[in-house]
Amino acid sequence: MRALRDALSQCGEHLPGTSAIPPGVNTVHGDRWRSRYFALDVIDTDGSEDDAKASARARDTRLKRFTRARKALQEAGMVGGINDLWWLS
Repeated sequence: MRALRDALSQCGEHLPGTSAIPPGVNTVHGDRWRSRYFALDVIDTDGSEDDAKASARARDTRLKRFTRARKALQEAGMVGGINDLWWLS
């Protein structure tokens, strides 16, 4: 939730309301939300893997965490989204 709020305040834009997007909401593209989430989600590696492998594993882990969090927030009705545009409900 914090990552979405940050992304909305930094680069969100108001779009005209449609049948899918409520009027007056601030929206942000999913890439911006995900980037902010990745910046906030620090993963500590134990140093046993080489840097490239550890980096790939950390990215996969972050992406899974982000996807689960986004889905949970949407199912709880806390965020809305369509066509990879997201907003607070």
